[in-house]
Amino acid sequence: MKNLISSATCLLALAHSMPAAQSVSSGGDYTLLHAPAGDANGGGQVSSASQSIVAQVTVGDMFSGGVSHVTVSDFQSKHNFTGQLYDVKSIEVSASSTTVDEGSTGQISAIATYDDATTLSLAGTTGTQWGIETGIAAIDISTGTITADTVYEDVLTTVEVTREGVVGALPLTILNIDVDNFAQYGGDAIDDDWQVHYFGLPPNANAAPDANFDNDPHDNYFEFLSGFDPTDAADFFQVTVEGFTAESTLAIKLNKVIPGRLYTVKSSPDLGQSVPFATTESPFLVVDEAVDHVFEDTDATLEAKFYTVEISLP
Repeated sequence: MKNLISSATCLLALAHSMPAAQSVSSGGDYTLLHAPAGDANGGGQVSSASQSIVAQVTVGDMFSGGVSHVTVSDFQSKHNFTGQLYDVKSIEVSASSTTVDEGSTGQISAIATYDDATTLSLAGTTGTQWGIETGIAAIDISTGTITADTVYEDVLTTVEVTREGVVGALPLTILNIDVDNFAQYGGDAIDDDWQVHYFGLPPNANAAPDANFDNDPHDNYFEFLSGFDPTDAADFFQVTVEGFTAESTLAIKLNKVIPGRLYTVKSSPDLGQSVPFATTESPFLVVDEAVDHVFEDTDATLEAKFYTVEISLP
């Protein structure tokens, strides 16, 4: 649908003789002709084939004109025409940064270019629709300011601006800057993306740190630290004694180790803990995930020795 400003037809008295002429404006499915001086129709009328556009033009010629460079709201009227017919050709949506931290705001600009080469900033204009996807909590259409939602992982989203059926789009990435702040999963010492991966979006009581959905030997928090599936009863962290590799040297196996965790192996001669567990192996980190990680206790001289492994975030 074209936009049109109409105005009253005016009659101009010419003080000098000018040759009859017509100026033409066209675009899309319309052509607007200027009625030259002396036109018997008194200004003339031009309609589109669909009858959805009716333009009244002034009496005069291309030099004297009737209306010149009048701007009203979102509409413009150019020299020689009482109304300016124009269509949106394209919409450019941009931002100073295409990444926004979760919970923060960002500024979006949307500029429409019309088929007569004029431009219009679309923030705050009537007839413009702003669309947002997951990851954006709100948008102020009067200023083009967006507010990013709290997310559990980096989210690629899109802002779409539509006017007169023409769409402009801008991809944005909402950055997950806090790994433990997502809705009911926030603040429980387990990364939100891990909980969503195994238990879906919150709320879900089965995702709680002390819950043990699969009823294996470890709760969710330990499964998270050790890197195991909290929904599989056969998948959990284990420590086994492999046997002596040399005199007083005993091989101990951890069935899996993962990066980003600190492992501390401790031992005691008394399972009843009358003698506290003491560090046997210096705390260590690993670069790559590995199964069946083996270390050796070179001081396995006691009649009995019991081992435990502590896993923590550095």
